[in-house]
Formats: sequence, structure tokens, C-alpha cells
Amino acid sequence: LTARFDNSLGNAEWLLGHDHISSDYEYNATALQQTQRDWYTQFGQNFGHDVTLTLGYRSSEADDNNKGEQRKHRDREGSSSIGLSWQANQQTRVFIKREDVLRWANVNENNPAYLLPGIDFLKPQTGESWESGIEWDDGTQRYQASLYRLDLTNELMYDPVTYANVNLEKTRRDGLLLEAERQLSERLNIRGQYSFVDAEYRAGTFKGNDVPGVARHNASIQLGYRLLPGLNTQLEAVYTGAQYLSGDDTHTEPREGGYTLLNAALTYDYKQFNSKLRVNNLTGKQYDSYANPYGRYPAPEEQVQLSVGYRF
Repeated sequence: LTARFDNSLGNAEWLLGHDHISSDYEYNATALQQTQRDWYTQFGQNFGHDVTLTLGYRSSEADDNNKGEQRKHRDREGSSSIGLSWQANQQTRVFIKREDVLRWANVNENNPAYLLPGIDFLKPQTGESWESGIEWDDGTQRYQASLYRLDLTNELMYDPVTYANVNLEKTRRDGLLLEAERQLSERLNIRGQYSFVDAEYRAGTFKGNDVPGVARHNASIQLGYRLLPGLNTQLEAVYTGAQYLSGDDTHTEPREGGYTLLNAALTYDYKQFNSKLRVNNLTGKQYDSYANPYGRYPAPEEQVQLSVGYRF
């Protein structure tokens, strides 16, 4: 539900919503059920034409039920957000925002077969995020640079050493994100993104060590071309940097080397009809979608996806 109105300060917008998600999971004799209920609201206030303040709050509740072992658990968490944006001039915008982070363990992550002894249900992953940046946009080209810090408590992850889903010690991610896009001609456009993240443990046995399974460097570039009205094509390259194997908290193994994937897509839109053909990993690059010191899960070499939709 969204309401837009004017007041003595300027334009305002108020949003109210509710999410209700029920999930069931069965594995051999294990039967799990989870229900998530969220109420959320967001209020945005413009101060003149230059400054916008955004406030948000979410009340979240999760019910977990292990029907096989007759165990139930209910937990509640509240999270808030605040953001401030300043339109310095027609092209330049500066922003800063702070928000709480929340993720409940998925229903299958609470499978007793993959929990440590003494753990009936995993704790929710919570944290605090700060982000600030600057954006420049003149309608033809757009550039954005932002810095962020993400502190997590009870981060959810699978530990290949203990073969269990666990809550990690406190972690921190400090990062830089650069984005750019430009309309090169009436038909041709280009966009790119680069991110750097320094992820490390900030408590516990591995304090100061990098969090495994997190690449420091990631980048992508996309080139788009309009063949005909409604018919567009895109070619992209996606780079994932080197990272420690998942579960290698002590860094006994060297970082896994990075890799680059080439993807292509063709989209067609006509009135209410839309379709998309996408081919991932054009060159058949061999890489692992997940790897730890004890095993690897190879990713598909070539992958073709076709989707068709109609808007009523």
C-alpha cells in the first residue's frame, strides 16, 4: 500500500506492506516447516527539491517446526533503516544510508542432520550496514562510486570441516563499488562495474583472517545493441577474483585463482509480450561453483535459458 501526498515540507511518500512465506522440507524421515511473517513500512520526505530523507522499519517473525522430533521455535527481530540524499546540482547526487541486516536460516538449513550437536535451530543472521557515495548522471552517461561497511553477527554458512550449517563468529566487510554506463550511440550502450571487498573475522579463533569463499575483486562489463525496435542483444564478461576455499579459515591452502565468463542474451518485447534467450559461459570455461578443501562442485559449462512472458 503506497500513499503520496504533499505537506508543508514538500512531497512525501508512505509505504506499508506485509509478507507471509510458508516453506516445507522433507528429507528421509525429517519433516520441517517454516513460516515467516513480516510487516514493514517506509516513509520518504522531500525537503524542497534537493534533499530527501527516508526512514524504514521492519518487524519480522519466524516459526520453525521440526515435526519429526516435535520441536518448535519462534523468534522475532526488528530492523530499521535511514537514508539521506542530496541533489547537489542537476547531475550530481550525494547519499548516505544506514540499515539493519537480517536473514533467517532457510528451512532446509535447520535440518538436524546438518547441525552441530546441541543445536536445535540456527540463530538468525543480523548486522549493520553503512553506505555512502556520489552519483553523476546527465541522461547520456552515469557514474557512481560508493563505500560501504557491513558488520555481521551469526553469519550463516555451511562448514565443510564439520559437515554442518553453522553461525560464524562476527565478521566485517569493507568495500568499494564503482559503476559506469554510457549511451555510445542511438543503438549502442556500454556499462561496467567493479567491486573490492575486504572480508575478515573480527572475533573468535580466526580473528583477523579473511572470510573464505569471498573474492576480493569482482568486475563485469556489458555491451548492448538494439538490432530493431524491441529487439536487443547483449554481450557481457564477468570476472570473479581469487578467494580462499570455503571452510579454509586457517588459510592452509592458497587462494583459488579467478576466472572470467562470457555470456550473451537476446531479448524481444512487443506490446504485452516479452521473451529472452540467454546463453551463459559461451566459451565452456571449466570452473567450480563451490569448492572446499575436501571437494568441488563443477559449474555447468554452457547453459541456455529461454523465458517467455505476457503482461495482462
